[in-house]
Amino acid sequence: MLMVKKDRDCLRDSSKDGYNIGFCILRMIMCFCVILCHFGNSTNSWGGIIPFMAVRGYAVPVFMMLSFLLMQKNMMKKDTEIIKKRLFRLLIPHLGWAVIYWVIYEYLMETVTGMEITNGISDLIWQLCTGHSPNVNATMWYQVVLMVLSALYFLLFYFLPENIGMLCIFISMILSLILQYSGLNYDLFSGLRYELRYPLGRTVEMIPYAMIGFSLSYYDVYRKLKKHKKTVMALSVIIFVIATVVDHIWSKVRGFDYAGIPAILIAFSLITIAQFLPLNDLIGSGRIRRLILILSRYTLGIYCVHRLVGDLYTYMFDQFSLKPDSSLLCVLIYITGYILSAIVAKFPLKICRQLVE
Repeated sequence: MLMVKKDRDCLRDSSKDGYNIGFCILRMIMCFCVILCHFGNSTNSWGGIIPFMAVRGYAVPVFMMLSFLLMQKNMMKKDTEIIKKRLFRLLIPHLGWAVIYWVIYEYLMETVTGMEITNGISDLIWQLCTGHSPNVNATMWYQVVLMVLSALYFLLFYFLPENIGMLCIFISMILSLILQYSGLNYDLFSGLRYELRYPLGRTVEMIPYAMIGFSLSYYDVYRKLKKHKKTVMALSVIIFVIATVVDHIWSKVRGFDYAGIPAILIAFSLITIAQFLPLNDLIGSGRIRRLILILSRYTLGIYCVHRLVGDLYTYMFDQFSLKPDSSLLCVLIYITGYILSAIVAKFPLKICRQLVE
């Protein structure tokens, strides 16, 4: 979700500044789709938001696949410093926002509203452990799963030869799909408490996205397909349309929102379309490019803060008996999240920038 500098898991391409504009735009769209998941309402929205509503459920799969695509090379380096640096950067926003949310809900919001929002310190502990406390910020399960899978990949390729490591992650994808389609994954975790069942169940569901993203980079698939990009683009659009129709019309696999092959194909097709769109040629290196880079810089911060911002806006609107168009509310949440992230990034502490970038 984050827009990162060139010495990190950057959105590289052949342009001078090293950023893939297609991926930057895709991140912004998917970040907005996450907000739509939590605050959007198809019955109270501007009609133009419908395409975004249709793909909002695939935002997290796109983020997971893209993250492993961009981090593949670093994950295969047998360098403990790289491992520590990556995991630390994932840990900072997870821990930092858990504390910020809990303090605001526990002390500020409960004082203002007079309602008991959290269950005390237990909610903070669950949030820190699983990223999925319903009373704090359940959205951060993604960060926890990303840390777990990243650590596993780092360890796998640190101790095993490349070919064995690749075989292991391929087998893990097959096992994940078997667990999903057999219903075992759902049966194993659905009976657990809320804070546990989704992070655990979704860890299994995220394995194919991680594996495919990693493999796309490892086998240099996009570079090899570059000569056929028009054909690949057309096929990707067809795959996207068919997979979306299948996923929306037929019953989904029993799971935790991200199970099934259609969702995997949708995430893959969206990333492929973003990869091969000729945006770098069309936009060039002028003001529009710089603007996109600026606007896509704080997608991590927006993702982390959007629940808090959305809850505050919802409470204020309720106090005045206002029911704004939900799509406009989501736009307002996105803009506010960006502004807050930019402010946090300006503090003269590195840890502040790591909370939002």
